[in-house]
This record gives sequence, structure tokens and C-alpha cells, in this order.
Amino acid sequence: MHSNPHDLATRLKGLLRGNAYPVLRWNEDGEETILSAAALWNLALERRHQWRRLGFRAGDFVRSEARGIEFVIDLVACGIGHHILWPRPMELLDQGSVHMIGDSGAKPSVFLPASQSRAWEARTGQPISSPNVKGELANPILLLQTSGTSGHGPKSVVLSAEAILYQIDSHLEVLRPASESTRLCILPWHHAFGLVLDLLLGLFAKQDLVIYGTLRKPPSFARVRETIQRDRPEWLALVPRQLDFLLSRPLSEYQALNIHVGGGLVGEKTLEHARGHFRNLIEGYGMTECGPGILLDGRVLPGTVIRTNADSELEVHSPSIGFWDERAHQLTSDHFLKTGDLCEIESVSGEIRILGRTGNRLKLRDGTWTARELVESEIERGFGIQHAIIVHKSEGAEVLLLTDGPLREPQEIKMRIVEFLEKRLGGMARVQTRVIDAALREIAEHRSGKTFKEALQGVL
Repeated sequence: MHSNPHDLATRLKGLLRGNAYPVLRWNEDGEETILSAAALWNLALERRHQWRRLGFRAGDFVRSEARGIEFVIDLVACGIGHHILWPRPMELLDQGSVHMIGDSGAKPSVFLPASQSRAWEARTGQPISSPNVKGELANPILLLQTSGTSGHGPKSVVLSAEAILYQIDSHLEVLRPASESTRLCILPWHHAFGLVLDLLLGLFAKQDLVIYGTLRKPPSFARVRETIQRDRPEWLALVPRQLDFLLSRPLSEYQALNIHVGGGLVGEKTLEHARGHFRNLIEGYGMTECGPGILLDGRVLPGTVIRTNADSELEVHSPSIGFWDERAHQLTSDHFLKTGDLCEIESVSGEIRILGRTGNRLKLRDGTWTARELVESEIERGFGIQHAIIVHKSEGAEVLLLTDGPLREPQEIKMRIVEFLEKRLGGMARVQTRVIDAALREIAEHRSGKTFKEALQGVL
């Protein structure tokens, strides 16, 4: 499956030099910039030469907060120059939200071009050097920071060239996107889903990439819909929250779209609804720290090994796990990653079904435990509810039902859900309803969260 997996520079050279595809398109302020593969190679090669003249060496860190095509040039220049790219906006540094890898509490300092270095040192009084990455890792390429598998603060990861190419090659083998087809890139690039399995995947698939990606928030959903109508893309990667917004106002143009949705658990009711609107919908599952990418539609990617432990938690061994902070105790003694996700494996088909997070389990009336997301899904499917959010307290369960419009016979439905919950969980249950109006959608669009429910839970 892999040709020369350790040498990303060789693969990039063969992909880009002298070729027409992939093509990059970047629209800003009404002006579109179009770049062929050959032009991208030449610009990245020149940038690498500029960095060398500034004193860059292989293994040095490059922090980029460039936009659009300029960021892609930085990315390719790092790949062919064996530098480590750190896609991080400066304002996130100012907020003190980043940490030294393997050295808790310390900010990483970053090797920057001379002009940026002087400005950084003058403003902060901190000298510029390279972060100290601990642990054995061959050929590091990307330094990323994520919210972490357990949600308890950010985690840092370094992805090697081998890990990146494994992600790309294994997904291309399964997804098989047609070369020269159009891909709309809207995911942010400081997370691995948007950077590796959207932007880089599209490059290696030799697609026509319409890019709206930045290191900040993605474009508005209204703009995404306009772009779909104008450019008629055939491929689009989304997190579940973005899928929910697209489905709120379906378009006829969706029928040509292949959707790759990941980065969070998609409700079964949403998946069933979505499959009728798109040409193809592929549900991906993965850990953002690792690449991501472990499953596609419940099937394990080639080269990845999975298992479950006694608590039904999914554990993974994969070439995409290039680096992990050993202090987090997320690795088993035989180097399987404890994902923090509950799952079940179909005995006949072998498909893996992700049920929810280990930290979100609910205790049932019979004393056993189940995923909170599974009970929410039962309510959504059984009672025709768009979104159900359960908060389990000592005195019983509270449930908020989010619907697209007023419920028919709301008191009857609420009473039946109360009976269902008291039978399943025991204790008292209370149910409230709220219609998903324009104001609620606007709140969800501007709050962080991979799913619609995640974005609203802090508000509701």
C-alpha cells in the first residue's frame, strides 16, 4: 500500500513537479487565485530556499498562521525541507493555551523567520528556539494541539511522515476519490482531520481543491451552501455539527456530494436522514491526536488493529499513533491506545459500532452501565426527536428535547418519554422541549463543539 512511506519529500516531488493536478483555488474578497500542482511545487521549493538562507535546518519548527494558498505553500515547503510545521495562530499563543510537549506547564518557543522572530522577542521578551520534543520519533513533520481524548485540557502530538502517509494511503484505498474531481475544504487546519484527511488527502488524490480553510473558525454555513451551489463540489469533509446545519436546509446539489463526516459521534437518526440527501455518506471515526482515522463506516482501516477491553472500551494499535505523552496513561503496556470510547463489535460482520464516551455512561435500573449517547439515540429514533440531551442527576434524569418545530401532542410524548426513562434508568425523570429556531442555530454556529448538541450543551 505504501511506496517509500518514510520519505514525504519524495512523494510530494512525484505528486507535484511538472503536473497540472492537484489544483488549488482560493477566493478572497471576490478575487480567485488558482495554482496548479507544478506552480505549488515551484513556490514551495523557493520558500524552502528562503528558509535555508535564514538559517533553517532539517528538524527545525516552523510556526505558520498563513491563510489559504500561502499556508499550503508553507506545508509543502516543510514536507520537502524536513521541517516540523506548527499550524497555530498567534492569538492562541497570547492566551497561554499551549504547552511544551513532554514538559508540563512550559510554553513552546518556536523557530521563526528573522522578521517574525524579532517582533516576537520585542513583544514578549522570550528568545526563539525550537521546542524540545521528547521520545523516539523518526522524521517528524507536524506538531498539532487538540482538545484531547478525555476533554481535560489540550494535548500535543507530533505526526511523523510515516503516520501522515499511512493516513492518506489507507483512506485513499478505501474512499477512492476520483482524480480531478472537486473537493470543497472548509475544516480548520490546526486539527488533523482538516489538515491530513481533507487538505492533504485531496492533494494526494490529485483533486481540484476549492479551499476556505484557515487556522481560525470555518466559513459560515450560509457561505458553504452558496459555494456548493456555485462550485458543485463532489467531495466534502465535515464534523457532525456541520452536517446537521446542511441537513436543516437541503439542496438539490447535495445529490452529487460524497460526504466524509468525522471528528465526533453522529447520531443514528441523523445518519439515516443524511444518507437520503447525498450521493454517498461515509462515517469516519478516529482520534484527532492520532491522525485521525481508525474506522470508515465501521470497518477497520488497512494496517490498523483494534480490540476491546473488559469495559468495552476501544483500544487501537496503528501506524498513525506516532507520539503520545506517556504520563497520560493512555497507552497500554503493549502500546495500544485507550481511546475512551465505548463500542460493540458485530459478531457476524465484524463491524465496530461506537456507542459513546466512557465518561458519559449511565447506570441502568438493573445495575448495568450503558452509553448516555445510546439512550439519547433510543429517544430520538423511538419518538421522532431531532436531538435529545440527557443530564443524569442523583434525583433522576433531566432530558431536553430539541425539535425542528412544535411537537404534535407534546404532553403525550413527554409522558411516554418519562415512562421510558424511569423504566430504563430508575428514579424520577423530567422532560423539557425547545424548538430549534434561528437564534438557537446562530448560537450553535458560533460556539465550539463537534456536534450540534455539544455546541449547545453549555448554553442550554
